[in-house]
Amino acid sequence: MSKKYYWILDGKYYEVSKETYQKYKKEHDHSKMLQEYENEVHIFSLDAMAAADITGYGVIADTNVNVEDEAIHNIMLSNLRKARETLSSDEQLLLTLLYDEGQTMGEIGKILGVSQQAVSKKHSKIITKLKKILKI
Repeated sequence: MSKKYYWILDGKYYEVSKETYQKYKKEHDHSKMLQEYENEVHIFSLDAMAAADITGYGVIADTNVNVEDEAIHNIMLSNLRKARETLSSDEQLLLTLLYDEGQTMGEIGKILGVSQQAVSKKHSKIITKLKKILKI
């Protein structure tokens, strides 16, 4: 005995094939997911705000962010990235392992085949070199 599939249209049950049921179900689930997303997300149109004489400052502006500090931070990061590019590939590797991948100096020592103390000493030299490049 094969399973029967039904779909409700206009309050009435209709028997449908398995393929039709799966197609309707997929479309229904997708539509439901989009509706849930629409209920969660609020899209603001700048044109609509202008037409309604709303500045949008209270909606768009993040008062927790100091724009000046953020700009200075971004400039400093950019300068650091440029300075880092001037380092040798070994020096860049050490910084990548330490800062980008979050490995310890002991782990880096094992990877490079040197002691943790050697990694620490090399790290100090790299930092001194970067400070000189950045004129800190």
